[in-house]
Amino acid sequence: MAGFQMIHAENILSVQGFYSMHHFDLTDYKGGGELHDFYELVYVESGFYYVILDGERHTVPPGSVIFFAPNTFHSGDGATPVNAVVRILSFECTSDIMRTFDNCLFALSEEEQHLLRTVMDVAKSCFAYTAHGAMCLRPGAEAA
Repeated sequence: MAGFQMIHAENILSVQGFYSMHHFDLTDYKGGGELHDFYELVYVESGFYYVILDGERHTVPPGSVIFFAPNTFHSGDGATPVNAVVRILSFECTSDIMRTFDNCLFALSEEEQHLLRTVMDVAKSCFAYTAHGAMCLRPGAEAA
């Protein structure tokens, strides 16, 4: 259009793909921990999530998210009973700026929580799981 000039924006944060998306009630959950080569975002909807990360105990309160960096071992604390309902999203991101979020905990506003739940609900409607537990696109869903 005449009179308009586009200013190119640098793509500073890009997600290459998703590995899994879950909605769990972790009441009385006792896991042995895990290590993987991709990011994991844990959003605590209710209750408290207790985790050991880099040898330190963290309490993730309701309305918060924690990002586990690739190749960082994380586990339950083994002492405190878990009573949390969480949404977990694992994803691939090679953007350098993502390192800012490595192993960080953030409290979200009510609006941010609502947006995150909405985005995850819409995304969940696009994904299915195979009999072997691998995530795939539902028939008719398009990958962008």
